[in-house]
Amino acid sequence: MLFKQPECFELLPAILNTIQSGASDLNCSGCQLNNDVLREIAIALKKNQTLLTLNLCENDFDDEGIIFLAGAIQRNNTLRELRLANLPKVTKEGVNKMAEVFASKPKLKYLDICGVIYQKPQIDEADLMMHGFGRMAF
Repeated sequence: MLFKQPECFELLPAILNTIQSGASDLNCSGCQLNNDVLREIAIALKKNQTLLTLNLCENDFDDEGIIFLAGAIQRNNTLRELRLANLPKVTKEGVNKMAEVFASKPKLKYLDICGVIYQKPQIDEADLMMHGFGRMAF
């Protein structure tokens, strides 16, 4: 679902409804969202069990918002792809915090933050089983 309007607080109910409704993808690129809205999104992400892809590119977040989001993503177990490109107020501090979270979350496979792209190999259990590396019990 794509949200693209200038009034970020007017979008908040629709964004939160999308997160809570079981959607797998949310695209809020270019919606002029700020740290206050990002904080509400982050709170919803802590409980979310379905969102796989989140695009928050081209918004008005700074390090404070990104660090809060990083804490929420640390608790989320479903997110696979996070796009945070073109956030001019985010500095090295925000990028580094999100990179730490990315490294600690095995299921999070792709992160683009401020032009720095982190990507993990796409190997899953089915691939391992196919090649004879299934789970072993002792």
